[in-house]
Amino acid sequence: MTAFLLFALSGVDRAAAPVPTMQSPTTQGVGPGYDIEMSRMIPTRDGIALEAWITKPSHLAGKLPAVLELTQYDIDSGRRQESVALAKRGFVFVQAEVRGRGRSGGEKSDDLGLQVGRDGYDLVEWIAKQPWSDGHVFMYGGSFVGMTQ
Repeated sequence: MTAFLLFALSGVDRAAAPVPTMQSPTTQGVGPGYDIEMSRMIPTRDGIALEAWITKPSHLAGKLPAVLELTQYDIDSGRRQESVALAKRGFVFVQAEVRGRGRSGGEKSDDLGLQVGRDGYDLVEWIAKQPWSDGHVFMYGGSFVGMTQ
């Protein structure tokens, strides 16, 4: 999985599947090429909602694989621009904050524990069921974010 994501981030086209066609070929290349849905609240099995930002290619008319980053850090993606890079390469990027961070409900635990695992599972299941998802969900990140995988 990591090699696949690094391959995608390197600027080389994915060989697995073409990016779905956009709604209007005349609008390709106009604007930033991506859309961001900020502060989407995603429910978990126990009713706590986690805040997520969802970055998708603009004018998406098909289904795409998604990359999930479950984090305790800020989800504005300003640090390394992963969301933009992945959206421009045909992925939907979902950044979600753990409980007790940002607008996510609940209380943040000092360890990863069972709750982070359950929340990660619930996020993957939610993403896979979205109309823009082809059902493939990858996780991405290092440090704390890497441990959430």
